[in-house]
Amino acid sequence: VDDLRGLNTATNASILYVTSDVIEAMTLADELVVLAAGTVIEHGVPETLYREPRTMGTMALVGFPPANFLRGSLERRDGETWCSTSLFAFPAEISSASTSGALPRDVMIGFRPERIHLSQIDGDANGTDGRTLQFPASVMLREDLGGEDIVYLAAGGESLILVDRDHERGDDLDQVVTVSIFPYNLSLFDAATGERLGRGARLPAASFSSGDGHPASGTISSPVTRGPLLHG
Repeated sequence: VDDLRGLNTATNASILYVTSDVIEAMTLADELVVLAAGTVIEHGVPETLYREPRTMGTMALVGFPPANFLRGSLERRDGETWCSTSLFAFPAEISSASTSGALPRDVMIGFRPERIHLSQIDGDANGTDGRTLQFPASVMLREDLGGEDIVYLAAGGESLILVDRDHERGDDLDQVVTVSIFPYNLSLFDAATGERLGRGARLPAASFSSGDGHPASGTISSPVTRGPLLHG
């Protein structure tokens, strides 16, 4: 990677570099082209592809540790669009440009490992402003990378990955913890096409309700120009 970057700087040449290593791709690229099954599914500035992917394939391929995905379904509740998963339910903001006609019922919800957090157990819980989703999960494994831990979780039959920069909870292996995430950090994709539909809503606490449709206080809890080609 250093040699390629040095060569690029010395020659000021455009370099087309093909790799399946996402860290190489993110490190080297000025512009990233994402390939899946031999087809270009998206291209752009690496940071934009990471933060605002337009396809589920891009979110799955761009970033390390890899993104988490849950199956979900959309429904209308009192004039609002809601998304329900096996772990939580939340109001969703759907882009009018992403849908033509009726909303797809089946969706995939994607979220980055650094966007979910272990809630504090001493009363200083994340989401004290009442705007987070929370659900229980079991800690299956911790990988200590020095500056952060990669935490592997099991929750409601789903396997999730979390980035923990706290380092104060190394004794929670095989323990049940509370995990929280803001709804607006959830990306919604059409399960059939992989195209992005929107995201979780950014709303004040008073606008939220629990998964069963009843008003909730606190949190929403579980209702039950040169650059590499990245290919997967």
